Amino acid sequence: MQTHQSIKRIVFFVLFAYLTAFIYIYFSGRWVSFGNGLLVFNPKTFFIELPLFAFISSFFFFPSLDNQSIRNLLPIVPGIILYFLFDAFYNFFGRVATPSDFENLLDIFSFSIPLAIGLISIYLLIPFSVYLSIKLNTRFSFPQLRVSLITRIVLLSLFVFTTRTQITKTFQDKHFNYTVWAQEDTVRENGRFNTSIFYAIQELDYSDLLEEYSNEKQNNINIQELLYPSKIINHRNIHIIVMESFIDPRLIEELKLPESFISKQLIKYLNEQQNFSRVISPIYGGGTAQAEFELLTGIKALGKVNQIEFNTMQGSRISAFVDALSINDYFSTAMIAPSSEFFNSKRAYKSLGFDQVGFLQENNLVEFSDNVIFDGDLFALNLKFIEQYLRGNDKPLFNYVLGMYGHLPFERNVELRPDVVSPNHSDERLNRIVNQFYYRTEALATYLEKLIMIDPDAIIFVTSDHLPSVLSKDAHYQFNNKVNIALLLNNGKAVDVSDKNLYEIPWIIWSLLTSDSKNQDLLSKKDPKIMDELYFTALSESVNH
Repeated sequence: MQTHQSIKRIVFFVLFAYLTAFIYIYFSGRWVSFGNGLLVFNPKTFFIELPLFAFISSFFFFPSLDNQSIRNLLPIVPGIILYFLFDAFYNFFGRVATPSDFENLLDIFSFSIPLAIGLISIYLLIPFSVYLSIKLNTRFSFPQLRVSLITRIVLLSLFVFTTRTQITKTFQDKHFNYTVWAQEDTVRENGRFNTSIFYAIQELDYSDLLEEYSNEKQNNINIQELLYPSKIINHRNIHIIVMESFIDPRLIEELKLPESFISKQLIKYLNEQQNFSRVISPIYGGGTAQAEFELLTGIKALGKVNQIEFNTMQGSRISAFVDALSINDYFSTAMIAPSSEFFNSKRAYKSLGFDQVGFLQENNLVEFSDNVIFDGDLFALNLKFIEQYLRGNDKPLFNYVLGMYGHLPFERNVELRPDVVSPNHSDERLNRIVNQFYYRTEALATYLEKLIMIDPDAIIFVTSDHLPSVLSKDAHYQFNNKVNIALLLNNGKAVDVSDKNLYEIPWIIWSLLTSDSKNQDLLSKKDPKIMDELYFTALSESVNH
């Protein structure tokens, strides 16, 4: 009879835990961006996330307690607190906490004692709820309590151990929807506990892989000595501008466009055939961070530790391109149009070595004339920053700009920028891209003219991160789908960089600053072994706390 009653209480508790987690998930959307909407109606919430919540809560559940409220409420306190802490961390840092964050837990005292005390107090509610559950369970003799606690600890340890086995990996490969470009989407699709386990395992796997490499290579390659060997004597400002999905529609065979379908002001920066340089991006259709990794390190994005290198970085500084500039007294700044939600950006830019990073969508620094920041608005804001900087600072400037305007679905404000041509292609996206291109080239031409006027000796590199994923049997591109358009201007004059990879651009810029091209000559063969060593060394540095 007592066993039957305990089973009923357990079943009721599991259902109660399900309902509690469901209610929290639903209403948490009012204060955390991934909490509402899609998460509630995603089936994985029901067959993975809610069972995980009930499973974790069950370790604090004592069915022999007579008081129904205490019996059911106290065990779910740890789960709710963990949810709350997860959401608070995500809201504050814009990412999921990983095991390495616990190494820095005591650092909270250094910048906010009240916050540290508050967090510790919240954490203490978990053991306090367990203590109350045990204290109020008067039916337990000491031997029974000891057996119960040991059993729970063993089961919990077994659960933790299982997460590091092939069983969990196989399960995640089948059921976990990992969105590489945004943790927000990953959490929304999979739930808090499920995502926490996934990222914890991922971080540990990356750490093991990089540690294994470090142990094998006791004398890791010196990145700066190999790629950026000479000291810069003639400091000149450097501007790298990455335009999202900036494709030249004149290179799509099915599109019949006017010959002059490009900003007339931009033509003087193109070659005699009015074409851009053509550089090779590591990606097609998405994964901007891969192009960024190459441009900001000078190292090939191999995707061997993680398919997106940015997602591996933990904030420790990489001794690559940006750091080499800093050593040579440059001030490095990044003006980023996309949100910091994408590609672990905050930690990645910190690892890359920027002195200052501004995420425009989060700081309300510019008014949107479109759904996303128009290139012209971004450029105007950047010019304003450059003018102010040059008036008040002696340090040479490395200015990095990442746009967002050409992103899917390629929309624009048609009142401000009406159609200038109607290609009438069957794919409406191409019609939008064509008209976007015209206005983007106008904005780029205006930007370059003003930038050269205020900074005539600068080195300026403009590129697309990747082509948009619109190529098909009805839209044939004249080149490989990783060939992108670019411009390199040295003292206002165009330099052809066709057939160069994006990771070679920092080498070229360095040689313009130092008149030393040894690194280019050495790596021109693109030796896979050297590339591997550069790659693993950089990522090892980025996670080396």
